[in-house]
Amino acid sequence: MATKEGDPIAQRTLAADFRIFGKGAHTGQPVCLTLYPGEPDTGICFLRSDQPPSRGLILARWSNVVSAHYSADIGNHAGVGVRMVEHLLAALRLAGVDNALVVLNGPEVPALDGSAAQFLAQIDRVGTVEQDAPARTIVAAAGGGARGRPLRAAEPEPQPEADRNDRLPEHAVGDAVGRHGVGPRPSET
Repeated sequence: MATKEGDPIAQRTLAADFRIFGKGAHTGQPVCLTLYPGEPDTGICFLRSDQPPSRGLILARWSNVVSAHYSADIGNHAGVGVRMVEHLLAALRLAGVDNALVVLNGPEVPALDGSAAQFLAQIDRVGTVEQDAPARTIVAAAGGGARGRPLRAAEPEPQPEADRNDRLPEHAVGDAVGRHGVGPRPSET
């Protein structure tokens, strides 16, 4: 779905799958996480391979957030959850990925360096591709700011960057500091 001026923006997914190994920051358990390209309109889906298939699917939706205390945790109606999804979800969003399947063999996303940087590096390595479906966006009505305040417009940044300066508990992954370019490269737009 090639986009022209005025055409809707197309959904995107990963160009290929990739695997990451690490330890959970909270559980300390080793975990293998594999990201696969997702079908259009599926969003980001987590599948716990250590659970029966009928119980292991968790959709990354705001309505599935079960905790935001120390980490963003999501769960499903069967009580199965995934902890610390925030860095992976941030990396996917910053790279423009709308649809992906995340398969992991435990209850927690690997902590890696405590940021989204390594996830972003892997997404950049495999690349992303357009899908034949328009991206779903949230459109705010003019003047629709909270509590009567004016709505602020957000413009895309051609070369977005993210700063990171995290002080993490010693038993987790240590300190993480840096500046990272994010999103598709100019040649991909």
